[in-house]
Amino acid sequence: MGAILPATRALARAMAKTAMHGRSESSIIEIGAGTGRVTEALWRLSNGKIRIRAIEANKDLADRLRRRLPGIEVFSGMFEDAPERMFSGMERATVVSSVPLFSLQDDSRAAFFASLTAGIKRGGVGRYVQYTYWPVLPWEGAKTLCGTDPKLVALNFPPAWIWSQDH
Repeated sequence: MGAILPATRALARAMAKTAMHGRSESSIIEIGAGTGRVTEALWRLSNGKIRIRAIEANKDLADRLRRRLPGIEVFSGMFEDAPERMFSGMERATVVSSVPLFSLQDDSRAAFFASLTAGIKRGGVGRYVQYTYWPVLPWEGAKTLCGTDPKLVALNFPPAWIWSQDH
């Protein structure tokens, strides 16, 4: 996990609402599912009617999430090692990310960005939703991925900003 504390329910609901607002896609890819708070908010808001595929680097957290929400496809591992598996059959999906962009090492950042960019180019991504704890992005190229107009979620500790970009 990249955060000191898991996302609050307020942040999870805001992420889910941003992901689903005005979208006709029938699938969501969640990257960095962690404890599953955002995953659960996505599942609840969709009434279980949207296909959700989540990936979490921590195997124990992925196993717990798989047991807790059996209607969701949960994978263990790094997204950048499995983009084909994550995007397979998920055309124009909404990608929801809780990946800690600011703490990624340069090589991990490049691999993460390259995997997402490849998914966007081949039509696998309809919208990208990301949160950060800063109202700025950690590198210039992130603007094309995340957008430029973040929304503050003050009822999170620490406060968070949600970035969203249609592709």
